[in-house]
Amino acid sequence: MEKKGLHYAWKVFIAICIITFVNGLGSSYAIFMTPVTKEFGCSITAFGLVYTLQTYAQVVGTPIFAAVYKKGKSRQAIAAAIIFTAIGYLGQGFAHNIYTLYVLNIIIGLSQGLLILVFGADLIGRWFAVSIATLVGLSGCLRAAGGAVFNGLGGWLIDVSGWRTTTIVFGICMLVILPAALWCHNDPEKLGWKPFGIEKAAAEQKGPAEDLGKPAGLTFKRLRKMPVFWIFVLAICLTPFCNVLYGYLNNWLQTAKGMTSTTAGFCNSALMVGGICGYIGIGRICDKNYKAGILCCMAGAVIAYPILSLSNGLGYVAYLILFFLIGVTYQPTCGIMEPTVVREAIGMKDYTVVWAFMVSALNFLGALGSTVWGVMINAFGYTATFIICAVTYAVLALVFIAVVGIAKNNWSKMPEWQPDAE
Repeated sequence: MEKKGLHYAWKVFIAICIITFVNGLGSSYAIFMTPVTKEFGCSITAFGLVYTLQTYAQVVGTPIFAAVYKKGKSRQAIAAAIIFTAIGYLGQGFAHNIYTLYVLNIIIGLSQGLLILVFGADLIGRWFAVSIATLVGLSGCLRAAGGAVFNGLGGWLIDVSGWRTTTIVFGICMLVILPAALWCHNDPEKLGWKPFGIEKAAAEQKGPAEDLGKPAGLTFKRLRKMPVFWIFVLAICLTPFCNVLYGYLNNWLQTAKGMTSTTAGFCNSALMVGGICGYIGIGRICDKNYKAGILCCMAGAVIAYPILSLSNGLGYVAYLILFFLIGVTYQPTCGIMEPTVVREAIGMKDYTVVWAFMVSALNFLGALGSTVWGVMINAFGYTATFIICAVTYAVLALVFIAVVGIAKNNWSKMPEWQPDAE
């Protein structure tokens, strides 16, 4: 019998939006660089290791949380991830050396892969049959919106009450959203529901809804034997390597441009607002043409970083605009563009496992990038580093389009792609 009332998919979507918005506070780590390095007397490279260790912890934690999540314990896995994150932030309020921050950020990192990149894209792909990339973009943009709020709020709190109070407030915010995990079921069939819009999707594809509801695609066991898959993984991983240069921008504004934590924090907020627009716009574009989505993601940083490298005469409004452009690239690449093209390339049959693996891989390279950019800044300065990053983004966009195109055009024709094929 057809269920009446609000489709449960929308309850899941609301829960995703709540969790994603508050978890946007993780994007504000850069506002802590200047006060922490001053208090602990450490270098920016030493502070950069905080994020590096957090990201390497994601490499370890994401497959573990994803395995629990996939076994029908999605709500428990999400709730545990929220608690881990809250503990990490609360504990930082009482840290007295950089090594304590290392440990606490490892705790945060264990859960972040699930909360940032896995659960939202997976749940939407399971609960909706139409406009999936658009919905992933709409929910994902709330992480950028949360980042905008928490960067501005956090910068102000640091100036008013110190960075320790700010981390405690962030931890409390994470605990408040814990009840939202109760709606995050990952199996519509067990609750007696079909994916939202499945009849419309079936009509558009001229096939029965029952067949459309069966996940098609390739399994991770099959994919890992294909050399082109590992090229695909490498292409996925290179974007976060470039993205993490963002973590040094706040320090650059304060040390090289003389801004306060508050004014630099609002530049980071502008970056997050760019992410909001990027999520929404790129989600719509990816539903139509993933190649155009890739180009739109990369274009913001390719344009902004060279201008920043020559920014001696720029005013504050110009910085806000340029940070906005970087934001169009920063979160939407991994938050909407990559999960979309991975889903299109490998299907939904084993999406949770494959995407969780890729999240671990991209986090590994992203963490390496955090350290490498710090070394490059110390060795060559910000100007040269910004130019190198922009060139890398431009080259990567072309390589990414080529590799994803090959995967998308060939894998869906394989016999193993069919829903019932092993």
